[in-house]
Amino acid sequence: MRQKRSPHLAGISGVTQLKPKHTRLERVFRSAFHVFVVALVLAMWPRITDPTGNVKWLIVHWTALLLAFGWILYGWRLGVRLKFPRVFGGLWAAFLAVYFLAAVLSPFFNISLLEFANFFSLFVIYFVAAQVFHTEAQVARLLGTVCFAAALSSCYGMAQKLGWDPFPWQDRETDVYLNLPATYGNPNFAAHTLILAIIFALYLLAVWRFERRGDAAETLPDATDAVPSAASKASVRPVLLGLGLGLFVLHLFFTEQRAGLIALAAAGVLLLVARLVGARISRPGWGAAATLALMVVLGLGVVGGATLVSQRITGSPLPLDTSILIRYQSYVSGTEMLREKPLFGHGPGVYAMSYPKYWTPIEQQWFAQERMMNAHVHNDLIELTIDGGFLVAGIYLTVLVVGMAYGLVLAFSPGAPPRKLLGYAAASFFCAFFVDGLFGFNLRVPVSASLLFLFSGALEGLWLPAFVPASADNRTFISKPWRVAAVFALPILVSLQTRVFLSELHHFRGIVRLNQNDFAGAQADFRKGAKHAPWNWELARREGLVALQQGHVREAIIHLQRSLMENPYYVLSLLAQAHARLMLAQQQTEEHPDEVEKSLTMLEEAKVFADRALDISPLDPGAEDLLGRIASIGAIVVGRPGTPEAAARAAEYWQDAEKHLARAVELQADNSDEIYRMLAKVRVALEDAPGAEEALSHAVESAPSRPELWEEFMAFARQFKRYDRVRSTLKVQLSRLDRAEKPDVEAIATTYLGLGRVEEEGYGDLEKADAAMIHAVLLASWRPDIWGHFGDYIVRQHRLSLLEDAVRQYMSAKQEQGQAPLPQVALLSEALAGPPEALNDAGTKLLGLLQTQPDLKFAASVYGWVARLLAEHLEQTGAVPSAVCTAYYSLGVVLNRIEDQERALPLLAAAAPCVTAEQQPLLAVHRGDALIRLERPTEAIGVLRAAAQAYPQNLDVRWAFAQGLARVGLKEEARAAYEELIKEPFLDPRGQSILQQELEQL
Repeated sequence: MRQKRSPHLAGISGVTQLKPKHTRLERVFRSAFHVFVVALVLAMWPRITDPTGNVKWLIVHWTALLLAFGWILYGWRLGVRLKFPRVFGGLWAAFLAVYFLAAVLSPFFNISLLEFANFFSLFVIYFVAAQVFHTEAQVARLLGTVCFAAALSSCYGMAQKLGWDPFPWQDRETDVYLNLPATYGNPNFAAHTLILAIIFALYLLAVWRFERRGDAAETLPDATDAVPSAASKASVRPVLLGLGLGLFVLHLFFTEQRAGLIALAAAGVLLLVARLVGARISRPGWGAAATLALMVVLGLGVVGGATLVSQRITGSPLPLDTSILIRYQSYVSGTEMLREKPLFGHGPGVYAMSYPKYWTPIEQQWFAQERMMNAHVHNDLIELTIDGGFLVAGIYLTVLVVGMAYGLVLAFSPGAPPRKLLGYAAASFFCAFFVDGLFGFNLRVPVSASLLFLFSGALEGLWLPAFVPASADNRTFISKPWRVAAVFALPILVSLQTRVFLSELHHFRGIVRLNQNDFAGAQADFRKGAKHAPWNWELARREGLVALQQGHVREAIIHLQRSLMENPYYVLSLLAQAHARLMLAQQQTEEHPDEVEKSLTMLEEAKVFADRALDISPLDPGAEDLLGRIASIGAIVVGRPGTPEAAARAAEYWQDAEKHLARAVELQADNSDEIYRMLAKVRVALEDAPGAEEALSHAVESAPSRPELWEEFMAFARQFKRYDRVRSTLKVQLSRLDRAEKPDVEAIATTYLGLGRVEEEGYGDLEKADAAMIHAVLLASWRPDIWGHFGDYIVRQHRLSLLEDAVRQYMSAKQEQGQAPLPQVALLSEALAGPPEALNDAGTKLLGLLQTQPDLKFAASVYGWVARLLAEHLEQTGAVPSAVCTAYYSLGVVLNRIEDQERALPLLAAAAPCVTAEQQPLLAVHRGDALIRLERPTEAIGVLRAAAQAYPQNLDVRWAFAQGLARVGLKEEARAAYEELIKEPFLDPRGQSILQQELEQL
């Protein structure tokens, strides 16, 4: 049956011809769109938090600005009137109007304005495209450019997958890189674009097929815009398109996005239905309506059938793998959000920050375990309803339906095959976009969203006359108010996205510097980022966390409060604020222990934020952990002597602490070992010894390689005489560790160490203790702390022969392996094997090792046992003091510095008669210090006074004398000694400053 030409298509293909200068300028604009597509698809900026998101939106906004200003200038100077699009123009304008109203009504206007700016720029791109595209050939070229850019991007994606990435990424193991399969962005982003590229490539291949058959003669009346001739049948175009199509399909397969396949299947069914309907209905409009009606029926049938099949096979009407389950939950919580505010929604772009209030239990559990949230609903219609209400979602749905109908009318209308093929491609495009959007967020992705607006604008141009002369007043710029509005509005909206981009640059730099422990640099970058984007709650949170790491608690509280002002539902900021306020309350209780009520008030303020976090995320172990800590500190505060009803009030706090800490470990907190440790202390306070023992047992099972946990377990066993549970826990732990596929040697050694302590202290079985101890030290002989515990055992039990055996085996093993031994064990080996005089060298070496270690507490654990063993060995040698004088002196200094004055003082006294004149002043300083620490002030001041008189030029001795006077309470004499010291001309400015501070403290 012969079809009649639709009256609605009368304007297609440029009824009014362009003037030559207009033709040239419009060609420039179309070329700009080609450049825009390539730049948008391929753009990435590695040194930013979102390498392929922010930069693409930046390109969209700047392109919109330049195109709009260029077209305004073009129309103003050359007398071309703006053509308002007829198909989608009214719909998109209504969409923007309602969306802007929703943004104005949003409680988070800054975020909503940013989201509105994205759509406004896309609308500008759509509008300008409608002005400059007039023919199918022009649209085909644009789609060819899309395929070209997409192919390049997919090639890069394949290179990444094969490990051939040519770009110098700093770290290829991070989530940022692993979620970057090409310059589309993450797998979701890529799939949204790939299905569109597949449709475009199929369309271009179909056009080539008709060209090859010679059916394209009547394609276009304008020869200058015609599709390239089919004269050359050896063209490489089909080959390139075929390769590109294969690449797109392969890339889509690697993204593992099922929604894309469903969308393509739906588009294919639409084409099949359209072909069947087109053969039976001659009127394009009726054919389009019938096709869409049949698609609705088929869609409902497929969904219903799939549900029944799934119910029969799996017992559930819907698939239940984790990723899909989380999406279902986002539909449930999203539906609750739109039910609450159906008219104008919650505000554009605020879903990610507002939806935690509406989490389902599964979403709460997901966030608590994974610390991950959905940035989108994974359903564009639901998310648009949340953003701007049902009207916005209805307008958007109408756009897609009109797009499908437009394409079908174009396909069913009389005309050349390429025009019909473009109609089919358009219908497929809008259908795929709609179906894909039901499972994803392609309207929020810069590439796919831009293609929607750009393609609809290019199709729109087919309906518009190519040239409309301007009215007489067009040459006056202000004659068109929209021009003035655009000149002011567009730069503002573009500047917002530019500020976002700059803020994310500083955000990334701050994270890098933070990983390098450059806290000051990180703080500066986060501050600069927040200056560009003060609405960014994550930047404010990071500023607060850095301040906390530096100990600036009050500053951290200010930054975290800023974060919560921008996003009051951000659980991570709520937890950080609770933690910061807890730290502030702890400082208060330590500095002002008598101000009980003030401390409790500050703890209550911390509790408010932890409770808010728990209200939003009831399954969050971090909130329960914080509430347990807060209650524990509260118990300590109210339990101080003199506090009214101290015992009863403290018991309430302890019970509250136990409840929250037990809940935290029940929720599988990451730091469960530390929480069990605190829980044990709480239960001890509640006089629940069995419960405390149970908690400590779980603590060491959670982190068996932490010696301090075993120490606490041993201290508990020692206090309550409950050794059986410790021993059984240790043996169970050893059995578990031995059965592991890759045994944790350090954990095994630590466990043997604990077992040795239990056998020694709890049961007095030194034979079993010996075996466990030597097993531990030989298993983890590279760990100084293991040697330290072993050495202390040797000292306590006077089992020097056991030590000699262990040292001999260790040194022999190191020699065979060609490795250097631990220096403290090596010098001990030399001392034990050599003559008494070898102790001099050993003592000197040990003192040298101690002086290289600034942390004296660590030094005491690593070197203390060696000093004590050498001192004991020194006493046993019976050597003449003068022969081993250096050993007495060195070991005495070492033991005094690690605060073992009981052993240090006899050694220093024995060294006094024989040390050199150079060593006498320092010897006197250490003797005086040891005597003061042993609470023998009279002797101490006598030694120091004599040294100060004997060595008046030695400022160290005089300084030690002044400090000694202050420490024993002789403040007047100490002040005089300090004042004399400060007058010394040889003191450097730093020394004078330190002396002045100590003097002021008197």
